Amino acid sequence: MWMEEQGKSRVNEVRVEEAVATGADSACTACPFCIQMFDSGIGTVQLDVEDDDKLKVLDVAELLQAAAVTENDNAI
Repeated sequence: MWMEEQGKSRVNEVRVEEAVATGADSACTACPFCIQMFDSGIGTVQLDVEDDDKLKVLDVAELLQAAAVTENDNAI
């Protein structure tokens, strides 16, 4: 869960680089600390990337809501 930083690489930046390298356009987690870590890493790793193209970080509940709500529905 907790990892000490070694060398000059910051854990949050390494995780964002790994996620971006997979080709994914979003990452999903149920951990508020991980969401904060990803958000912080995206801000430094993807400086030259347009906002629409940056990695998006979602809570599991947000992913569930997106899957459950269609264009015609406003709520479940």
